[in-house]
Amino acid sequence: MINILISVVCVVIIGILYCIYKCRKSGTKVAESISRLLFIALVTVISYLVFGFSDNNMIAYIFATIYCCSIDWVLIGLFDFTGIYTEYSFLNKRIKGILYIIAAIDNALLLLNIPFHNVF
Repeated sequence: MINILISVVCVVIIGILYCIYKCRKSGTKVAESISRLLFIALVTVISYLVFGFSDNNMIAYIFATIYCCSIDWVLIGLFDFTGIYTEYSFLNKRIKGILYIIAAIDNALLLLNIPFHNVF
């Protein structure tokens, strides 16, 4: 069962890498946004894979933190993509700044979780 899951995740990783390659080849603003979003998704998938199959508790803990941090950045990347795709810019910079601050605080708390074990 584990081999099947690892095989599926490897296929997903290869698919994401192919999509990143095609987006970078396109060169449009939307494609650049999608390639950044896919790169963050790739970090999320890889960190989840290492977190799920690690025998060492500390390594699993570190990659669980990376996984949770990357989820924040996937959501910000999705926000960035929708702003570029819809060409919406009235409050985009203010909201984007607020989201970056919230994500940075959340990531700092998650990174402090590694030595202090305060979240999970």
